[in-house]
Amino acid sequence: MSRIYGERIVLREYQDADLLYMKQWVNDPEITANLSDNFLYPHSSYETESFFRTMVEGKAASRSFVVGARESQEYIGQIDLYKLDWKNRFASLATNVPAQ
Repeated sequence: MSRIYGERIVLREYQDADLLYMKQWVNDPEITANLSDNFLYPHSSYETESFFRTMVEGKAASRSFVVGARESQEYIGQIDLYKLDWKNRFASLATNVPAQ
């Protein structure tokens, strides 16, 4: 997969090490308070792992990327494109990048 590099971040594919970071933020009210209604209730470890596997295996209707630190590639969040309209080149955008 191609990666997109910015000055401080990189958009990249999901990797196994990312699951630990996802489990840390998914039930953190300071992070999830400004996210979608999907985070109004606690998520089990199983639910987080299922979402992660769907992303890794490319089986989701959305397209998602990890936002990583440019130098270390370490997970700092994720960005999702959903409601994809390939014909008209349109999608909705959702992000989860905690304040650093």
